[in-house]
Amino acid sequence: MDRRAFTTNALLFSAVVFGTTLPQPGFTQGTPLIGTWKLNLEKSKYSPGPAPKSGTTTFEVAGLGLRITAEGIDAEGKPTKTDFGEILFDGKSYPVTGAPAYDASSYK
Repeated sequence: MDRRAFTTNALLFSAVVFGTTLPQPGFTQGTPLIGTWKLNLEKSKYSPGPAPKSGTTTFEVAGLGLRITAEGIDAEGKPTKTDFGEILFDGKSYPVTGAPAYDASSYK
């Protein structure tokens, strides 16, 4: 193998190893899901009702996964807050606080 081919292959190998072993922050930050989402009651349908009075869900990058928090006012005027904590898309269960219907969630 000549010197030029060896150098080219070594640089290519180094770039592949270096690029795949570092965390990929750009991967999750480019997701359009990241941000704060407000419930639009005019465009929403609830069956069975009643619909909540308001709702806001926030998706944030947290480590290698996401952190999801939902806050709002229910149909009876009581404040609600559900914290999904930090989640990873690995199929494992993660605790959820503030949700009356469940206490854990998992994602793939």
